[in-house]
Amino acid sequence: MFDYDYFSRLVPWYERLKNCGEPIFIYGMGDGCEKVLSAFRQHGIKASGIFASDDFAREQQFAGFEVR
Repeated sequence: MFDYDYFSRLVPWYERLKNCGEPIFIYGMGDGCEKVLSAFRQHGIKASGIFASDDFAREQQFAGFEVR
């Protein structure tokens, strides 16, 4: 039988990221990255940086981060 309370007992994604103790990097730039950064700000999560493929990452800055 399916346990309907299972999902209510899960730790929310933002709490897991906030408390993971590891640097958090976001892959890619653009609208999706802006949305992720907005959600991070809303939940008090600090992004450590942004990375992208070599073709896009050359000496670029995005949202205050040097793209790696």
